[in-house]
Order: sequence, then C-alpha cells, then structure tokens
Amino acid sequence: MAQDDTCHHQAILVLRYFRDRTDPERLGVDNNIPRATAYRYIDEATAVLADQAPDLHQALQPAEDEELEHLILDGSAIATDRCSEKTVSAKGKEADVWYSGEAHHQRARSSS
Repeated sequence: MAQDDTCHHQAILVLRYFRDRTDPERLGVDNNIPRATAYRYIDEATAVLADQAPDLHQALQPAEDEELEHLILDGSAIATDRCSEKTVSAKGKEADVWYSGEAHHQRARSSS
C-alpha cells in the first residue's frame, strides 16, 4: 500500500471518529487494522490538530483587544453518570453529590 493511500485511509478513519463518533473498535474492523492501531491513528491526528490550535492566551487576546465585557468559553462536553450520585449531607439528609448548598444548585468545577 502506498504512503499516500495509507494517509488517506488514516484521514478518513479520523474524520469518521470525530464527525460520527464511530467507535475505534468498529473503525479497526472497517479498515482491517487492530483496535490499538485505530486508537494510535486517532491520538496522532488529535496531537496534530492540537498543535494547530491557539493556546489560551492567543485565544483570549482578540476579546481583550476588543474590550469585551463578557466572554463565554466553551469547553468539552463530557458524558457522565455521576450527576445522579447521592450522598448524605452534614444534616443527615440524602442529597445529590453535585448539589452545592452554598450556591443552591448543581455545581462542579474543572480546570486544565
């Protein structure tokens, strides 16, 4: 198989992963490659794309230059089943783990 052909197949595999959220195991089967290789292709492509992305300072600079009063930063939506997890509050009552008594609503923080 020629190098260009391999690159083409890798690109299609990665596009299917990002666009359709195709499972890497399915991508491996469809491309006659091991699952580990499909994951490696996805990781390599993600690294290439991440290298092209601006860092946080570069991304925020236009907002500062335009003196915007508010800025909404959009992050990754992460699927989780933890939002319905229960615990016992300090008062001995059952409460959602993510419920903030101080803020009176669901709350979680994430930092990178």
